[in-house]
Amino acid sequence: MSAPRTTHRAAQLLPWLAIAVAFSPTAFELASHLASERYDLYVLLAPLLLASLVARGAAGPVAPRRGAGGAVLALALLLELLGLATWSLTLARLGLALAVLGGALWTGLLRPSAAALSLGMVPLPTFLVTAGTPGLESAFGALAATLTGAVGVEVEAVGPLLFVAGDRLEIQPHETGARLALVLAELAWYAAHLEDRVSRARLARVPLWALLALPLQALGVVVGVLLLATLGGGVGAVWLNAGIWVTAAALGLGLVERRRGAAKPAELC
Repeated sequence: MSAPRTTHRAAQLLPWLAIAVAFSPTAFELASHLASERYDLYVLLAPLLLASLVARGAAGPVAPRRGAGGAVLALALLLELLGLATWSLTLARLGLALAVLGGALWTGLLRPSAAALSLGMVPLPTFLVTAGTPGLESAFGALAATLTGAVGVEVEAVGPLLFVAGDRLEIQPHETGARLALVLAELAWYAAHLEDRVSRARLARVPLWALLALPLQALGVVVGVLLLATLGGGVGAVWLNAGIWVTAAALGLGLVERRRGAAKPAELC
């Protein structure tokens, strides 16, 4: 390998090593949180999508913007220090996400708009997740009971609690669609940045994808009730906790790849 190329790679790597060291306390805290609070594992989708963009070279490299990158990194470090000092973990985690954006600006590894996916690494604050509590859980439960009852499954809905043949399933506040909305928005943002040129029309699809979260979550709750009736409350609980957003992410990625594959032959014609 030539000396200039080695020097260039080192110049690209050193800022990321410095960022990793500076933000390691928050990274370890977030990892510990995810190990104990597994309902927040959806935040791992954002770094996976970012890694995919980097591996494909789909959203970079671009010209470094050292001034903007330095400013964002300074803000990120300030948020981390404030968050850890006051135990405001959302602030510290936001600092970690902004550090990725600042590093992308500094090194030119990714377009800034693509690097904004890093914001998905921040678990949604509790006040957002519980904004519709308890009405939203009860509404999902009543709808699921009505729909499953139409196909012969007798379900009793008492607020967020669903009872089938002596077994029960409880819809938790974090199982009402907020996580799914973020997952779908990230997939739409990712899909927009797979193209050589990011158009406003593609970015405009992001809120449309996010709006699909409510009907898809309602459908997911119905599936959860059917799982409750056939396999028990344990399986239904796992489905509501992780199965819905994981399935949506997998199907969404498959749809994105299929559309991308279909578009390539058309471009060659």
